[in-house]
Amino acid sequence: MSHASPRPSALLAPLALASLVLAAPGCKSPCDDFNAFGRYEQFDEKDAAYRKEIKADEAGKFRVVCFRVGDKAVIDRAIQKATSTAGGSVQELSEREVVAALIEFARSAGGPYASRPVQLQKYDVTVKAEGLDPLLPISVRWKGDVKPVDLTVNEPDSMVTFLELGAGEFKLIFDPSKAKGVPLYCRGPELEPRGAAFGFRAIPFELLANGQATRLEVVTEDAQPVAPEVSIYEVGNFSGNLNLFLCQVLGQRWRDEQSSKVASFDMVQTYVWLNGTAGSGGGGYTIRAEWTQLQADGEPSDVVAKIGGKEFTDTKGQVQEDGKGGSYLLGATFDLSTRALTLRFELTPSEDPKAEQVEFSWTVNGKKYTEVVQARSR
Repeated sequence: MSHASPRPSALLAPLALASLVLAAPGCKSPCDDFNAFGRYEQFDEKDAAYRKEIKADEAGKFRVVCFRVGDKAVIDRAIQKATSTAGGSVQELSEREVVAALIEFARSAGGPYASRPVQLQKYDVTVKAEGLDPLLPISVRWKGDVKPVDLTVNEPDSMVTFLELGAGEFKLIFDPSKAKGVPLYCRGPELEPRGAAFGFRAIPFELLANGQATRLEVVTEDAQPVAPEVSIYEVGNFSGNLNLFLCQVLGQRWRDEQSSKVASFDMVQTYVWLNGTAGSGGGGYTIRAEWTQLQADGEPSDVVAKIGGKEFTDTKGQVQEDGKGGSYLLGATFDLSTRALTLRFELTPSEDPKAEQVEFSWTVNGKKYTEVVQARSR
């Protein structure tokens, strides 16, 4: 992660002081005993009569991402004990689930795969290359990394095996273990889950015949990333106190009873994902809406969002100020591999639009589309 984090002592000292102040007579706050994973009430500072109890009988669930250094078993036991003490149960995600989560995280909020290359253990791909003459000198230019790398094929120390399957189809097997330890890297955001395997959003290499690139169409592919030194724990059935859990993990060094080893944790980066609804309850809030069109026929144009009688045009994903203290963002992304078109709109209004629905309109290949979406955050 790119953000430096304070040591646990720096985090906990201000929290301990705050709890002493809030416990003083006459200083009771609705947040003193608040626990989002237990029974709680919503309240309104300006409406004393408003009290709403929600999700009182549902167990909470959250995930803990841990970048490991050292003995994994010791770290596992420390997380399990902290979870049990705070009031929950924990299970670890599989290596494939970890990779899939980090890839998705890289595309949305950032994370290790957004800035670091992903090492590949193996990559098998079958392509259709009409008109390719396999008798010509064949080589591969790997473009999946930050810098292109030229690779030989079918040689003793080459990581690439090139096979002719017939009917204009060819198979390439990238196996770095055959190249005397030479690694093969790709960019994390370019990977995506494909059922039980992983694939690329775009072809990560060029197939060269006599030095000339060949037009390719992927038939099948299976990318196998090297699992990073990361564990993701999913905590379920959590009816305890999240503050206690964090204090148990961050506030002490763990001495493992089985191995006598010591583990300690730092908080690096934390994201809290909420489901929020924004209506006409006054200013100071942000309205969000999103729509995904499946099986789209191409890139969109003329993207527009309408709310409360106002029209907003495409900002290509960049925040646009309105000059009155408000701002908005509107953009669309098209995933060629899945043919999914996603439109996203975010508005921080300078005045209440008194509306709770957003109408999207867009054009693909000359055909116009519209869709009305409830305004909320996701």
